[in-house]
Amino acid sequence: MAAVRAEPSLARLLVADDQPHILTALEMLLDGNGYQTQLVASPTEVLDFLQKETVDTVLLDLNYTRDTTGGAEGLELVSRIRSIDQTIPLIVMTAWGNVDLAVEAMRRGASDFVQKPWNNRQLLEKVQEQVERCRGLRGSQRRLEEESAEAREIQKNLLPSSIPQFAGYDISAITQPMHFVGGDYYNVVKISDTHTAFCIADVAGKGLPGALLMSNLQASLKPLIRKDVEPYELCNRLNRVLCEIMPENKFNFSPENLKIAGGDYTGVRTFALQIRHIAASNYAIWSSLTGDQFPKDFYGGNGPETLTTKATILKFLKDSFALGHKAASMLTLDNILQPPEHSQSTRLRLAVFGVEHAYDHYGQIVEYLRMNGIVPPASR
Repeated sequence: MAAVRAEPSLARLLVADDQPHILTALEMLLDGNGYQTQLVASPTEVLDFLQKETVDTVLLDLNYTRDTTGGAEGLELVSRIRSIDQTIPLIVMTAWGNVDLAVEAMRRGASDFVQKPWNNRQLLEKVQEQVERCRGLRGSQRRLEEESAEAREIQKNLLPSSIPQFAGYDISAITQPMHFVGGDYYNVVKISDTHTAFCIADVAGKGLPGALLMSNLQASLKPLIRKDVEPYELCNRLNRVLCEIMPENKFNFSPENLKIAGGDYTGVRTFALQIRHIAASNYAIWSSLTGDQFPKDFYGGNGPETLTTKATILKFLKDSFALGHKAASMLTLDNILQPPEHSQSTRLRLAVFGVEHAYDHYGQIVEYLRMNGIVPPASR
């Protein structure tokens, strides 16, 4: 039989069985194919070894009490190993024909199983597959830890290393992310002898998404902190930036999703439907002033059903307000108090009502955003 060799660097295996002749046979097979084996004879020894040492794969029997085949000890051992290490591969050995026991072991976290008496080639192939899987997972985990450490250092450097101090004030700041990075941001910038900017931000969401959003916020904010930019205008500019990068899945939010005890939000519009409703209403109100044809698929109050993505919904909203600008530009002293065709309201009333309607719904959207963990932008 041709040998199935291990990788050049010796892979470490832990082999557990209460029968000495089984351990000897496996040691000869595995050592002869380039593995470094550690032999133990009981569940206690397995757990003690794994608490102190690292191996690439565990090969273990499911029965440790003489004359039993139920596998209770082995199944419990699989569960306990998984509580110690979620990534280490576990290959369980079962008696020939005891497939149900192997299935239960797999359900509890075993990676594969071998039936006794085993076929040498098949056993070696399974061991090699699990060793490669283990090393791949640990390599990915190691890279993730390294990248996480670098990301945390980068985010730390985005925050001020020192805080400017002013007579009559004690200023200090600190942030501690829940994970390796987070969405908190602060800064104190002295603009002039009479102007100082205090910036505090808490991005909705945790971990890497929050950190990325915070980095975008910091990059957008830095060039705006100037003496000639009022705080409200600075916030408006930031909101325009952040609105464009709001996650797509946030558009599907409705208060109904929260399942608030005692609250009934059944049938309430999603965030996306609220925006579509505002845009469709804008078209309905202002098209009568511009003479534009009101599209048939806008009837129903929420606009076209084909608008399902963030990009198309935002474009629909922007286009509707562009129509509002067009309507306002067509008002004159001669027609401002005249009703357009098929309307009993004056042109001025319709122009203003479109803004009022959007403003009313903006209040609802603010609550949506707050329920969804998002700080709402200022009304514009």
